[in-house]
This record gives sequence, structure tokens and C-alpha cells, in this order.
Amino acid sequence: MNMVRSNNRSERAAQTANRIPVTECNYQSVVLDGFRGGCAKAIAPSFRSISAGYFRSEARHAFVEEAAFFAMIVITSALPIVSNMHALAQFVRAIGV
Repeated sequence: MNMVRSNNRSERAAQTANRIPVTECNYQSVVLDGFRGGCAKAIAPSFRSISAGYFRSEARHAFVEEAAFFAMIVITSALPIVSNMHALAQFVRAIGV
């Protein structure tokens, strides 16, 4: 009896595997009136327009702060250099070169 059941199952599996899917013959494609085959996304702004917008608004505010910070760094680094040049000049005078 078990053989009969397993045999029936294998026959049903073979029948299901041999079936071809049903094709819908009344299919009609959708017509898109406004679509002409172009890109569907909005056009991204160019790099030039992005940077122009940045320099128009944000860069002006940051420039003053960055220029002040740069001047502070230059002054801080220039003082030891000037001091070392002065010490070197005194050393050269002392050894008489």
C-alpha cells in the first residue's frame, strides 16, 4: 500500500513538472502618453552650479573666520623663526665670521 501511494505521488510530480504555464493571450500593454524614452529622473545639478551656490552663500561667512585663523597660525609660527634668525646673527657676530 505504501508503494501505491509513493507511486501516485511520483506520477503527480511528473505530471506537474511537464505542464507548461498558461499564457495570457489577451494582454495589452500600457500606453504612457507623456513618456518619450528619456531618463525618468530629474536632472541633477552640475558640479559648477553646486560650487557656485556654495561660494555665493556659505563660503563668504567661512572665509573671514578661516583668514583670521590662518593669520594667527602665521604669526605664531613666524615669531620663533624671527627669534632664531636674531640668535643666529648674534652667534655669527660672536665668532667673527
